[in-house]
Amino acid sequence: MKRIKRKLQEYDLAYICYYAEKIELSAIAAGFDAEISTPALAVLLQELKENG
Repeated sequence: MKRIKRKLQEYDLAYICYYAEKIELSAIAAGFDAEISTPALAVLLQELKENG
């Protein structure tokens, strides 16, 4: 998951966190590279919530 975090810019992480509360993760994942699947996005969000 660290590899995905490194590829995403701070703006992207903020976008993901903001919209995760409003729309489905699959819709968010569709806007990014194929490397970011919906399950990977769910794990990333959980890590961000835990670690900030």
